[in-house]
Amino acid sequence: MHTVSRFQRLVAVAAIAGLLLLLLAVPVRGTAAWIRVLQDAAHGPIFAAITIALSFLLAPTAARRESAAFWTRHRDLLAFAGAQAIGLAVELTQDTIGRPASVFDLGSNAAGATLGLAMIHLYRRRPGPASRRAHGAGAWVLGAAAAAGLVYLAWRPVVAASAYLQRAREVPVLASFRAPRDLYFVHTRGVASGIVDLPAQWARQDGERALRVRYDAAHGPAVQLTEPWEDWRGYEVLVADLTNAGARDLRLVLRVLDARHDWSPGDRLNLPIVVPALRRARVRVSLDAVRSAPQRRPMDLSRIADVTLYAAPAAEGDLYVSRIWLE
Repeated sequence: MHTVSRFQRLVAVAAIAGLLLLLLAVPVRGTAAWIRVLQDAAHGPIFAAITIALSFLLAPTAARRESAAFWTRHRDLLAFAGAQAIGLAVELTQDTIGRPASVFDLGSNAAGATLGLAMIHLYRRRPGPASRRAHGAGAWVLGAAAAAGLVYLAWRPVVAASAYLQRAREVPVLASFRAPRDLYFVHTRGVASGIVDLPAQWARQDGERALRVRYDAAHGPAVQLTEPWEDWRGYEVLVADLTNAGARDLRLVLRVLDARHDWSPGDRLNLPIVVPALRRARVRVSLDAVRSAPQRRPMDLSRIADVTLYAAPAAEGDLYVSRIWLE
């Protein structure tokens, strides 16, 4: 029967404390999607390690061998439950220090803990028919749960990687709207938004798709590209294919800023644009105008960080964005 010493218990406690410190105290800089995704994904391996450490911590000591049978039967379940309690405490703590609690993170904690139990099982398993009989049904259940947990943990990183690859493939197109995946780097504001067929009176081909943003007198429309392809060097013009389905002219502002911006109005491009009522129009903006827009410096066209079209609240209508690209 495997037992642990007090020193080994102290090592397990220190490991758990270090992992929690890594999760709570290490600052994460940047707001890029891949940074957020990796931060969320880190919960999986961290809680796998915490579960392994808890299981090790709950092993009987040499001085209490009489309780070994009890701990052998129940310590993995207790380790899993302990990991979930720690995970819940972490989320509640994060919420008090300005990092919102997340149900997804709780799921990542559980998935990681399941992977940790699977690794413990593999470590303990000995070759031979007796071991296979002892671990048979439980091993299959644990294996299936661990596989599901791995899929859960990998899903967001895979989706993020796919979005970044698609963004790179489509350059010089910065945004097009054919399917929900095209909205990964797009934020909208208004009454409602979604990718739809462009109404026939403005469509240039059957089934042409566009992003529709509905707006009214209380909710102005906005379309923001949060991580556009950043290197605009070698291009001359920014083009946006827009349709104003409202009964009044739509007065938009095109905002472009680079990674050095200080969020002051004078440190970016703020270009007024008018899209006539019931019209489809291509808005073309010289990149020379973009470069010279900041008051105290040239904009860095190799590090564009944000492109936004927005308008103040107005009468009801629909703004359709078909494409935004560079020429």
